[in-house]
Amino acid sequence: MNVHTPTTMETTHTPGPWNIIKLATPEYSPEYGIYAGDSQNDLARVINDNSAANALLISAAPELLATLIECVESGRLSPLTPNTVKSALSAINKATQP
Repeated sequence: MNVHTPTTMETTHTPGPWNIIKLATPEYSPEYGIYAGDSQNDLARVINDNSAANALLISAAPELLATLIECVESGRLSPLTPNTVKSALSAINKATQP
């Protein structure tokens, strides 16, 4: 399997943090908006049976990416520094805890 390794780890996505808001939709059809920082403009809307869990995961994307980049750029994936572990756990919690 070929894996592309970029020479620089620059990102061009909308910077985090990304936040979630439950939109005014019926409980049988929940819908969530993903927003960057204090912006009132949504980056995405999540509509489906697993919308709450998917919105959590999407909103954690900037932190997950930043932590992964930190791991790769450090030149070693193990052992991880305490700060990297803390960042990883924080991103995992954001992605999985309502």
